[in-house]
Amino acid sequence: MTAIEEMLSKYSLDDEDKFKQAFKETMQEVVLCGLSRGGFFETAAFTGGTALRIIYGIRRFSEDLDFSLLKPDGSFSFEKYLPYVQHELNANGFDIEIGKTSEKSNVKSAFIKADTYKLILNFLSVDPDVFHINKTEKVRVKLEIDTNPPDGANYEESTRLLPSPYIVRSMDLPSMFALKCHAIMCRSYIKGRDYYDYQWFVDNGAFINGKLLKNALFQTEGKEYSDNDIANRLKSVFEAADINEVKKDVRRFLETPEILDNWSNVLFSSTVKDLRLLAGE
Repeated sequence: MTAIEEMLSKYSLDDEDKFKQAFKETMQEVVLCGLSRGGFFETAAFTGGTALRIIYGIRRFSEDLDFSLLKPDGSFSFEKYLPYVQHELNANGFDIEIGKTSEKSNVKSAFIKADTYKLILNFLSVDPDVFHINKTEKVRVKLEIDTNPPDGANYEESTRLLPSPYIVRSMDLPSMFALKCHAIMCRSYIKGRDYYDYQWFVDNGAFINGKLLKNALFQTEGKEYSDNDIANRLKSVFEAADINEVKKDVRRFLETPEILDNWSNVLFSSTVKDLRLLAGE
């Protein structure tokens, strides 16, 4: 059994959506391995929902690979690291194409695509026509990095074993929780995955990196926030949220969508009083 076959074996592949998700997550991990080989994590850290999924096993699917530079650098480009990513994917049997990178803002991005139909033929003993897989369907992985991150994040390293051993640097949980709270407070639209991740942090007793959150809020709004300001703002957002829209947005990403039956504005707003902010250095 190859490393990719071993990675795919943990999924229940009984419909088209599960095929797509399995290949997306497997590609994500191979991409991380390639980035690690290229020295990417010497200057950047993994963060966001996919980091929670891959490193901490959060039970929701995620679409993009999100990163943050350790220090601001407006000249950063993914171009230096993409050859390592392509080599790693090719070496593991993925025939991929790399889309154009975006260099026009503080958030730089790149895209990697592979043919779903060919992936099934290459790695699984399954006739893709049985599941009506469109021959033009692509598995798409997007990479995004914040090149002007707020100060105050903390980091940790972990070793991943597949497709072959590599080390990935990620933000620690309090720092990721801080950025999640920032997203909930400042995002101009509802993203249900923010709410799922927030509740996961709460359920797991995570602290919030208060220094990072306050710096992120100042960077976005030019305003100083106290701990009470943050609590009041979060509570107001939760009370005003269209909870049905929150559920609708996140449902397709969940392994266990029945948890949504218990979600309410009161559920989220009631958690705010127990949040714990770390002051930082």
